[in-house]
Amino acid sequence: MTVAIEIVFKIAQVSEVVDITGKDVESPPATGKGDDLYIQELGKIGEKVKIFLNFEALVEEDDMDENLTEMEVA
Repeated sequence: MTVAIEIVFKIAQVSEVVDITGKDVESPPATGKGDDLYIQELGKIGEKVKIFLNFEALVEEDDMDENLTEMEVA
């Protein structure tokens, strides 16, 4: 059985909007632990670093299937 799921992220508050140029964006360093899957890129603004998350990895289809199965069993 295939179930279509729509995932919506609701942003409660925006604290900052910034422009980051391509030269200030880089790939995250590899940790070798496999836990860097959720960080897509890093944006540098002066001394600060902004983290761009990989939302697809955060809500991977396999994880969603597993969670649905757990809900159906409960």
